[in-house]
Amino acid sequence: MPADDSALVPPSHKSRQPHRSTWPLDRLRHEHAIALGFALETRTQHVYNSSTISWLSFCKRHGFSNEPTADTLSFYAVWMCGAENPVKPSTVVGYLSGICSNLEPFYPSVRTIRNDRLVSKTLAGLKRRFGTAPRQKRAMTVQEMTDFVTILGSSTDYDDQLFLAILVAGFHALHRLGELCWPNETQYQSYRRLIPRHSTSIDAKAFSYLLPAHKADPGFQGSHIRIVQQWDAIDPIPTLRTYLSTRDSRFAGFLELWLTSGGITPTKSWFITRLHRYGAADLSGHSLRSGGATALALSGVPDAYIQKLGRWSSDAWQGYVRAHPTVLLALIDDSRPRA
Repeated sequence: MPADDSALVPPSHKSRQPHRSTWPLDRLRHEHAIALGFALETRTQHVYNSSTISWLSFCKRHGFSNEPTADTLSFYAVWMCGAENPVKPSTVVGYLSGICSNLEPFYPSVRTIRNDRLVSKTLAGLKRRFGTAPRQKRAMTVQEMTDFVTILGSSTDYDDQLFLAILVAGFHALHRLGELCWPNETQYQSYRRLIPRHSTSIDAKAFSYLLPAHKADPGFQGSHIRIVQQWDAIDPIPTLRTYLSTRDSRFAGFLELWLTSGGITPTKSWFITRLHRYGAADLSGHSLRSGGATALALSGVPDAYIQKLGRWSSDAWQGYVRAHPTVLLALIDDSRPRA
C-alpha cells in the first residue's frame, strides 16, 4: 500500500517549491531519452555497439540465447581470445562492459551476471594464458623537445608555429593529443571540447587557458591549465606568444585557440604527420604526455604533483613514466645538492 504524504515528510516541515509545470508522459520519455543519449561519448557508444554486435553474432553462431548467463559470457570471452583473429583479454573486458551497457535495459541482471565468480575466474585465466606486455610508444625526451624548438623556433610558416605551440603545450601540461587536436573522424569531433581563445592569458612567466573537458572530467567542469618553464633548456612562453600573435592577426574573431592556416581545427593526423616529418618515426601523440611525466619524475617532482598536473584520477600515471625505478632513483639522487 503506498505511503501517505504525511508519513514521508513530517507535517511540521515547510518548504516553498518553485512553480514547475506538469509534463505529459511523452515529454518525460523524450527528455529521458536525450539524457541517456548524453551518458556516453559518441566514440564510446560506437565501441559498445560493436561489442554488442559481436555478442549477438556469437550467440547466433552457437545457438545460445541473447540473454547473458555466467556460462555464455565465459564462453564468449574464451571464444574471442582463442578464435581466429583473437583479441587481447584486456580488450574482452572492455567488450563485456559494452555488452552490459547495451543489454541492461532488456536484461536488468546482466551486470550481476558479469561479476559472477565464473566470469571473473575465466578472465583471470585468459589473462594468464594469452596476456602480453603492453606496447608503449617511446616517451619524448627534453633533448628532443629542445631540438624541435631549435629547428622550428625561427620559422615564419604559420603551420610550423602552430605545430610547435601544440607540441610545447602538450609536453609541459601533460596533455593527451585528443585534448589539443580533433579526432580524424568527423562524427567524433565536438566543439564542446575545443580550448577557447578567450580563456587564454599570457605574461612573462606563464601561459594559461581553460581545458573544457578531459578523460577524467566527463561532466565538462573544466580545468585551468597553467604552463610555466620547467626545464632550463626549454622556455615555452616565447613559442606560445609567437603563435598567439600570428593566430590573432589572421583569425581574430574565431573561437578556437588552435587553428591551422586554413582556419580549421588541426586533427590528430595533421599533427602526427608533422611530428614524423621533424622527429623520429617511433614518436606518437602519446609521447608528449609520457615524455612530460617522465621528465618531471627525473627532475624529482613529487608524485602527487605529477598526478595533479596530468589530471589523472588515480595512480595510473605511473604507467606513463618510461624509466626504470632504479634509473629514476639514481638521477634524482644525483640532482640533489651535496652537503
